Amino acid sequence: MFDPRTQASMVSTTVTHLHLLRHGAVEAPSERTVRGQLDVPLSPDGERQTALLAGFCERALGGLVPPVSGILTSDLQRARPLAEQVAARLGVAVAIEPALREQSMGAWEGKPWRVLNELDPAGVEDYWTRYLDARPGGGESVRELSARVEAWWARSRERLENGRWILVTHIGVIRVFLAHAFGVGLDQSLRFTPEVASHTHLMLAEAGAVIGALGERPWLGRDS
Repeated sequence: MFDPRTQASMVSTTVTHLHLLRHGAVEAPSERTVRGQLDVPLSPDGERQTALLAGFCERALGGLVPPVSGILTSDLQRARPLAEQVAARLGVAVAIEPALREQSMGAWEGKPWRVLNELDPAGVEDYWTRYLDARPGGGESVRELSARVEAWWARSRERLENGRWILVTHIGVIRVFLAHAFGVGLDQSLRFTPEVASHTHLMLAEAGAVIGALGERPWLGRDS
């Protein structure tokens, strides 16, 4: 805690801590397949990763000040187990937040890229050449995903302000949120590549955003 005189000269005195957790691995198909909002379960390895990441959160976040206020999670089944396990370890509540689900890939979901190149070659080319604005399979563009996440943040920011919150979500959501927080163009969002079962820590204040960790997986190599 700073003294009153120092606090008076600071640009901002409140900080909101967001801990963005990407879910664990899902079942790997025999060939690269589009998932998006397809509600696929965790693989056995993903279940192991989930337990290890939950243990890390208990050790690393359990005694912090301010304490964890709660957990917000995507409603997809690959995300919820992590939210539930972390909540049980930290003794906080979980709230389902559909706005944190992955980018919709529309009619492409569940189809291998090999098949899509045969069924919708123009759409696949459009996706790779107009990444921000293409709507794969009639789903969401990256700009629409970003607008969804920004709208959620705009209506939630006041409620979450000055607390510490855990968000269990997906790589697309993490990418666009980081781009928004740091004021970089969405065309730079692909530079953020947090792995599955990873932890990213953001500190948000009036003066701007600070990153404490990006895609860390400190649980690697642990047995419990």
